[in-house]
Amino acid sequence: RLKCVATPFLPAAAGRASPMAAAVDKALVPADARLGSPPADQRRSDAARRSASEARLAAPVDPPVYAGSVRKQTAGRLKRWGRRNVVLKAGCLVWSTDELPLSRPLTAERRSCVDFSRTRCEVLVSTDGHVIIQPAAGRTWHRMDEHSRAGTTAPVCLDFGPLDAEPWAARLREHAVFGQRFRKWRTLQRERARFAAMGIKEVCVDASSLGQPCECAATCVVCLETLGSVAAVVQTPCQHRFHHDCVRQWVAQSATCPLCRTAFCAAPECQKRGSYDDTRPFTGARAARARAATHA
Repeated sequence: RLKCVATPFLPAAAGRASPMAAAVDKALVPADARLGSPPADQRRSDAARRSASEARLAAPVDPPVYAGSVRKQTAGRLKRWGRRNVVLKAGCLVWSTDELPLSRPLTAERRSCVDFSRTRCEVLVSTDGHVIIQPAAGRTWHRMDEHSRAGTTAPVCLDFGPLDAEPWAARLREHAVFGQRFRKWRTLQRERARFAAMGIKEVCVDASSLGQPCECAATCVVCLETLGSVAAVVQTPCQHRFHHDCVRQWVAQSATCPLCRTAFCAAPECQKRGSYDDTRPFTGARAARARAATHA
């Protein structure tokens, strides 16, 4: 005859878990932690940082090309209106009294151009249906712009007609946004070339790299913020890491490491500060005045 004896449940001793509790705790631990890999949230954060870095390095996509005919107001004392052919391409508004080739409108001899990558502009539509292009508040037209308003705040007034004013204003805003994006991308490419000459390279920072036993710190010593954010991170030849924007502002004043003061590069071109470089030729009255000043 079998005799059943009830055994009371006894809790595990202090400091020692029962086998069943240990098995339950192991089942509740995520698989990422059991395998030693970073958790899913951290992987998504690292992927977001890599995507942001790739987006910064990618060139902006050119908007569509538009062409048409417009009445434009002159910039002189007598505000006269004249018919002009216009081409809006690659962030540039080109107008001329002659026909403009769509493939290369800047090659025309008698033409004027507004480059939206040089000046941050505002595009407005007046009450009488005129499209007004003017520099943003506190800005002037770039001195290298190829039109008579260069260096001033005088607006460019265009008359596309009452029905085409809003569509053309939207197209101009699209190219104005592209021009500013292209300017940032062009500046970034110049900075990358300068950083490459100095031996500074962009790296992807994650939790595993921050825990490595190297001289890389988890905090940027320039801004004293954590390097694990979405901001791009660069590494100097002396194995120190900083935010990209922090190093960009630092090397504009000194070509040495902010932490150990090691010189990045001894070449003169590495010590030169960044400047605006636009070698595209300009024509018209401004070119004639420049040639006269050169020969004088």
